[in-house]
Amino acid sequence: MLISAFYRKVFLQEPWGAPKLYPGLIKPVGLMAAKYPEIRESVFQRFPFMRSSAFERRMLFERPGKQPLLSTDDDVSRYERLQQG
Repeated sequence: MLISAFYRKVFLQEPWGAPKLYPGLIKPVGLMAAKYPEIRESVFQRFPFMRSSAFERRMLFERPGKQPLLSTDDDVSRYERLQQG
């Protein structure tokens, strides 16, 4: 399971059940998860490029002349507000 190894290593996720084969699929599907509030900072310390601000995300993904999909200039994530104090 190459993909599960990636999520375990990068995002410190753990399996929440054995992979199962479902009708119509050719590969087993499993669920992996992590308690992000607890591991967030350790992930960012290991991979600092994963930390981004609302402004950086907007500059990367917003298209000129199009309405923003999810956020506006005033939107700041809950985690960014906590970091600002």
